[in-house]
Amino acid sequence: DSTPAISDRLVRNVGNATLPKRVLAGVHESLAVSLFESERFAEAETASLTALHFNPRSARSHAMAGDISLADGRLDTAISHFEAALSLNPNDLWPYISIADAYSASGRPNDAMTALETAAEKAPWHGGIWSEIIELSIEQGWHDRAEAAVESAVQNRALSTEAAARIRTRLEEAAQSLPQ
Repeated sequence: DSTPAISDRLVRNVGNATLPKRVLAGVHESLAVSLFESERFAEAETASLTALHFNPRSARSHAMAGDISLADGRLDTAISHFEAALSLNPNDLWPYISIADAYSASGRPNDAMTALETAAEKAPWHGGIWSEIIELSIEQGWHDRAEAAVESAVQNRALSTEAAARIRTRLEEAAQSLPQ
């Protein structure tokens, strides 16, 4: 089914009942997530933008619209949506990780690192965030920063000592491959 067909069916099923805009926004947010997970990006974007029409202050809808734009390579639009999501809900980790991906793809690794470090401050126990910080640091050749992130992740119990040892081995190998 297409998004318009699904929306039409929703309207028919609801009948003439007047639903609050936040309910309609929630329905379209859920639809956008489902369509995005099915890789039906154009329809997901329509659902996400419809949700934003009903509730422009929905951090979740902005984050979803950002993810859709990022998947489509529209980096400036993605960043704008992630910034809106973070301004509406600065405690949600998802947009920090997503905006870091958009910044990296835009050639802005310092901004990506700032977003990831902010997320790590909010959730120091989150191993996925530390992994992103470590990977970005390695990609950028910031080996001291990567080592510091490994230490912080271990201290915060977000990374096992075994995983830390494997990362340290990677860091040593990367350092040896650098021109002297």
